[in-house]
Amino acid sequence: IDYLLLGKGEVVAISYKLDHPLLTFEPLAMGKLFCIVPENHELAQRKRVTAAEISKYPLIGIDPEDPCGRIMAGLFAQRSLSYEVTIRARFGTTVFALVKHGFGIAVLDEFTVAEIPHHGVSRIPIAELTDFQTYFAYRKDATLSGFCEYFVAALRAEMQGQSPANVSIKTGGARLEGAGKK
Repeated sequence: IDYLLLGKGEVVAISYKLDHPLLTFEPLAMGKLFCIVPENHELAQRKRVTAAEISKYPLIGIDPEDPCGRIMAGLFAQRSLSYEVTIRARFGTTVFALVKHGFGIAVLDEFTVAEIPHHGVSRIPIAELTDFQTYFAYRKDATLSGFCEYFVAALRAEMQGQSPANVSIKTGGARLEGAGKK
């Protein structure tokens, strides 16, 4: 958010929305949570797992007071389940690495683990509904450039499992197109 407020860039992708007089937040894409376990863990071969089953294990996670950590914590809070985060990390990619090295299991969002090689871990769908909204934010007093609009459209396509190469937007008479468009 400071990136925007200091005028260092046009837009940020973010997993939460807040009220700020200078910023606008718009929906980007919906995401889901997954249980991530080491490949030799007893849950590794499961086709799906419940929040109650996950809560029985020590977790690696992000601080529940952090906006990203709140998404994971909400999975358990909505079901009045107690759980223990025995290792806390600042970033989801760090959480993933700790799981891969056998330090525990975690609940992570699909975007954090999308491009990480899954060798050594299992990514298990969670039985309960875990949808959450992501956003892009920009300054209310700024007009987004065509390149920024294209970036947001391409990012949205990628996050929705579509090819960003097919993105095309029209801005001010110019057409910005992905690599796959002619």
